[in-house]
Amino acid sequence: MQPLWTTASVPQNESLSYWVEAVCRTYTALDCEERNRLAPFYGQIDAGMVGEIGVTQVRASAQKVRRTRRSIARHDEDKLLFSIQKRGRCTVVQDGRVAALTPGDFALYDTTRPYELIFDAEFAQYVVAVPGHALRPLLKMPERLTARRIPGGSSIGRAVLNAIETVAWNNGDLGYDAQCPMEEALRGLLSAGALSLLGAELRKSDTASGARRAAIKAYVFQHLRDPALCVGMIAAAQGVDVSTIHRAFDGEDETLSRWIWIQRLENARRDISDPSKSHLTLTEIAFFWGFNDMAHFSRAFKARFDQAPRVVRQQSLALR
Repeated sequence: MQPLWTTASVPQNESLSYWVEAVCRTYTALDCEERNRLAPFYGQIDAGMVGEIGVTQVRASAQKVRRTRRSIARHDEDKLLFSIQKRGRCTVVQDGRVAALTPGDFALYDTTRPYELIFDAEFAQYVVAVPGHALRPLLKMPERLTARRIPGGSSIGRAVLNAIETVAWNNGDLGYDAQCPMEEALRGLLSAGALSLLGAELRKSDTASGARRAAIKAYVFQHLRDPALCVGMIAAAQGVDVSTIHRAFDGEDETLSRWIWIQRLENARRDISDPSKSHLTLTEIAFFWGFNDMAHFSRAFKARFDQAPRVVRQQSLALR
């Protein structure tokens, strides 16, 4: 993630106004009120993107954040936001409900209606912003799901936190070709987390399968560089048998094993084509992305892209 805003860059007497501008530009039109006027106010936002999904990490002083009808009228942007608590506590208020979040917990809220976020002490959290058009069809009626706590100790809670931390700390290494499937996996995990609040929804086979598939993809992206990654390893991590993993992937165009190889090959091709990585050998790149046999890598690469790895590198260097 890249630092986007920090109050360390402005005089202390301007920090709150600077912070209000920062959160408005990053998320949507909001009002911010500091909760402890006796201590210096500070805040920092680090940011990354996965396709259309914004992933930020916020660290700041105690404050109250409000999205009012007036701010909605001023800026009626449609986003669905998830706060995933990392440190401290957060209270999310929307649609007549209150969700009290502790580290690991997360909750959904909707920028098209008023809401409040209350932080009574210093805190850190991830905020994931998804355009409404990209998530509303999966949730169908998001107003049923806002300001409801999804526990961090649940299986879906752990999966969401792991996926977000993968994006936060490895976003620059995901590569262009990995952005689309990772975006899909995040949307699936976030919607599954919200829908987990409605047990009847997850009992429907299509929703349950989609949630499992999203969790599988998120796990794969976390461990893509591990040469030992296989269907058995994924099944063990998720506490199910191998047949369950295969069934969850039935709706995909490729088998899970082949899909893993494709993700590795796409990332390797990106690095081989990148002139800034020309100091790395083809073997180093192949092994970095989970291959452990150079001859097999070369054959798989040529079968996938109709060119040998060395030819792709030569062409990229000739364009410099």
